[in-house]
Amino acid sequence: MFLLAEVVITLADFVTEDRVRKPLGGVYAGERVTHAVMGLAYGAVLAMIIPILWRWWSMPSGLVADPADLPVCFRYLMILMAIGVSASGFRDLLASLELHHAQQLRLAIF
Repeated sequence: MFLLAEVVITLADFVTEDRVRKPLGGVYAGERVTHAVMGLAYGAVLAMIIPILWRWWSMPSGLVADPADLPVCFRYLMILMAIGVSASGFRDLLASLELHHAQQLRLAIF
């Protein structure tokens, strides 16, 4: 369903792009070639993934926790990296909202 929606959206994008850019001289030939190559690559991906998705669809569903066999130091490193990414995302949120106190909070966080 999602793959079909992606194809429809992409085709609609091609039509819209041609219509909008016509007054500006149209789409460049190199861009058309790039779109064609991307379309072929996307078709190849779909051809490869559809049998896999079909096989997955027939399998029983369920969620199984199977933690990776990693040394403990890597697990702690991943936790620290997750904290850093979360702090960066929070800082970006503050910047995007343009809060008055964002500068003070950024300084306190970093």
